[in-house]
Amino acid sequence: MEINLINLKKSLGIVLLCFSLMLLLPAVVLAESEHEAAVKTKIAPVDRGETEADAQFRKAMHMTYMGDAASTYGSGADLYHTLTVTGEAIGERQVYAVREIEELASLSMKNQAMHALMLPASGIYTVAEGKSENTVERNFAGLDLVKFLSLCGVPLDTQDEIYVQFYGGADVSRPDATLTWRELQAYSKAEAGTPALLAFGLYNNKPLVKDAASPGYSDCCGNTGGPLRVVIPRLGEGTLCIDDVGKILVGKTAGAADPRYDLHNRAPFSDSLDKTFTVNIYDSGAGENTGPLKTQSFTTAQLEQLTLDHPEHAVGNYYGLIGDRHSMNSMGLGAWLDYYEGIDLWWLLEDQVGLPSVQGRAVFYDREGLAYTTVDDLRYLNNRSGSYSKYTITTQETVDIPNAVPMIAFSKNGFPLLPEHVHEGPGYYDYNQLNQALMAAGVPSEVGAVKNSKGPFAACLGNVDNFYGGYQVETAGDCVRIDLYLDLPQKFADVQGHWAQDAISFVLSQDLFQGASDHTFDADSPMTRGMLVTVLGRLAGADAAARTDFADVPATAYYAPYVAWAADLGLVNGVSEGRFAPDQPVTRQELAVILTNFVRGRGISCTAAGGTAFADEQAIASWAKSSVQSINACGIMGGDGENRFCPLHNASRAEVAAVLMRLVSLEKAGGRDQ
Repeated sequence: MEINLINLKKSLGIVLLCFSLMLLLPAVVLAESEHEAAVKTKIAPVDRGETEADAQFRKAMHMTYMGDAASTYGSGADLYHTLTVTGEAIGERQVYAVREIEELASLSMKNQAMHALMLPASGIYTVAEGKSENTVERNFAGLDLVKFLSLCGVPLDTQDEIYVQFYGGADVSRPDATLTWRELQAYSKAEAGTPALLAFGLYNNKPLVKDAASPGYSDCCGNTGGPLRVVIPRLGEGTLCIDDVGKILVGKTAGAADPRYDLHNRAPFSDSLDKTFTVNIYDSGAGENTGPLKTQSFTTAQLEQLTLDHPEHAVGNYYGLIGDRHSMNSMGLGAWLDYYEGIDLWWLLEDQVGLPSVQGRAVFYDREGLAYTTVDDLRYLNNRSGSYSKYTITTQETVDIPNAVPMIAFSKNGFPLLPEHVHEGPGYYDYNQLNQALMAAGVPSEVGAVKNSKGPFAACLGNVDNFYGGYQVETAGDCVRIDLYLDLPQKFADVQGHWAQDAISFVLSQDLFQGASDHTFDADSPMTRGMLVTVLGRLAGADAAARTDFADVPATAYYAPYVAWAADLGLVNGVSEGRFAPDQPVTRQELAVILTNFVRGRGISCTAAGGTAFADEQAIASWAKSSVQSINACGIMGGDGENRFCPLHNASRAEVAAVLMRLVSLEKAGGRDQ
């Protein structure tokens, strides 16, 4: 018989918010305990009572009012006891609070009650607890465990050998019980109407509690195994109970699961792994049409890998106020805080991009190429500067969240930030995994959760009230690019207006060159052999030993370790037995030979095909001709305005600066194979 479902008086927005926050993901590695602690303790729920519509539905379904009131649960902490469902067979880690599991029993979608998937017609399960000779009948309120896990992502009809491990109590180092997926399904069919059960209450208007000190404790009713209990009826063996369950691991091995299951972008969202986040570094003193000094991009997969390789810089924070005050009170913590995961933004810029220690500003761009926010002081992004210690969300009440870190995020509430989303009109919402699971179970759904309307990355920052005064209301913006404008030293008077000004600014920003004096760069002075091996060694990050193999190279000279490094690699040779001639200028054809050897050692393929035929081709030495053609074909060196290569001319410091900037750009493009 079709049951008339409740005439929901809650707004559609509240229902949608509940869906959007049913799956909360703890922070990668470091922030998991912070997340769980916050979920359990941050906000005490406010009793809004049982509405008339709620009561009608409960009576129609013969269910008890488990309630979300503080009085029912005492302190309310049990409402936010969390269950983590994870494992390689799931594909992503999911976290449910008791309050959210309870909501699954009362929500409906398109006139199809959610409980129909996970509850019997009566709404109550009767379970024979204990051995057959000492059986106690108990009425539990809860969800069909097999169907619940199927909504989490385990295919009901899977033929894979899957193991389900249950962890109860505080000790999560070893499981309290392990069953195969087939065993769990078999037990769910063992007794009519009594499947394996994820229980959150008893049919005595009492939620499950942890101990005798908890309000609602009732020893005679067995109400001591909460806030969540797994109940598995087994014919002839008694009922298996895992009390105070906090984790369910669904894996493909009986022991430890594949650690990759924590990479929540795997499997269902693998198409988002190659989305790119880009950082550009500019010289703020250069002209408007000047290109970046440096560009570096990261894919989602690369950022996730950084969180594994450098867990100390993997962060998770609560951001983004959603819903109104009533939503927050009625639905608890999950209704008004979004949980983002990602990587420490300052560490990424400093360590992975190579941001120099200078002042500057940052401009953040969204998917449409529009700048949506600017941070005028780069120091603000450095949480280690000591300028602030906590992040404050300002609402009608103040909630302090310690150790907030500016971050580049790639996950929100356990889901990847999807790069595309489409809204086709009122009432249509982004497709998500919950909808996918419901539809796979035969439940049509047009209503879902807008979990990931931003993406594929978000820059989670704050607005600066004043730099030393506070870190206040946050903005989490759709971000695919950050442009950094650095206040680089402009102390060299002979650089301004020079044809190689951009290249010189680049090599100075990368610490490849130094000035000839405190006030001059000497851009047009010849590049010496000692200078050249030094800048190439710095570019390569050479681990150069302080030694000398040449009589004319003092061990104390700045170029001495780089001369030894270059000689070891065969980049350069001495000019005669035991002599290097470090102060001798480098000719352009010599530069071409050295650069050809250098780029080959760095995996860049440059062949002679496609090079320019220079007007002074006959002047190029036979031993340098192939190198000149190759380095020209790569676009690293060219000729002058009259198509002359000028092989015997000395290469200037400005020319070498330009060559190095082109070389770095070529490397980022993956080299040129002619």
